[in-house]
Amino acid sequence: MEVRRNMVRLLLILMLWSCAANAQLMGLLGKHVVSGGGGCTTVVTEASQLNPVSGTYVQYLSTSNFTGNPTTFSVSAWFNLYYTQAGRTYFSNYNGSNGWVVGIDDGVANYIKFYAGSATFNSTVLLSNSTWYHVVLTYDAGASPQMKLYINNGTPETATIALTYGSVPSYNTIGQLTPASNNQSFAANMTTTGYWNRALTSTEVSYLYNSGDPLQYSCMTGSVFTGLVAWYDMGEATGATRVDATGNGHNMSNTTSVAQVTR
Repeated sequence: MEVRRNMVRLLLILMLWSCAANAQLMGLLGKHVVSGGGGCTTVVTEASQLNPVSGTYVQYLSTSNFTGNPTTFSVSAWFNLYYTQAGRTYFSNYNGSNGWVVGIDDGVANYIKFYAGSATFNSTVLLSNSTWYHVVLTYDAGASPQMKLYINNGTPETATIALTYGSVPSYNTIGQLTPASNNQSFAANMTTTGYWNRALTSTEVSYLYNSGDPLQYSCMTGSVFTGLVAWYDMGEATGATRVDATGNGHNMSNTTSVAQVTR
């Protein structure tokens, strides 16, 4: 009996040592370990750089529009601003004259904007450079208030703002306003980004925030899959395509390969 107890103790010690060694190794490799809901563990190591430097502008362009002209939707994104900037876009459903855009205020640097086609909401929360933020915008034309903006799972800023639509844009873009060189190019690192055809709840926003660690698609569970149209982990190590993890086929692509960074 005593031999069995000693064997159990030895196994427990070996298991604890293995966990500690793995954690130390991950730290040496610069990995960022994220515990997802449902007991999943993932490693977020990379983010796509959207950096307009020396005339090189990076955007991601869908092969066709996947949002349409919605009256209810949500956009979730993690990003880290390279430097102080204004008049930038990180998610666009815009045809050049109508539609909506989420990005950085046109007039005052480092504040989130929501452009609704003929009116604009500007956040009052100043974003710091070189700091990761989780930003979720929800919109429901039939609700009051219609728009909610969550930054790092804080109390949402709200507004009643009407959307103005014309023709459906040909594309959706991440990192620029429209598919043109240097058109409100977003200077930032971006990682996990998603689009829903409904307004997320505050509970779902909190789940996605995950105490400050971005969740990859494979680690997500529960109601956040409902109405999820497109999701991009944004962590492909090479190549110019950012895959839509939902399987809906809304991949985003660029003409050049994009450098990666450690999250």
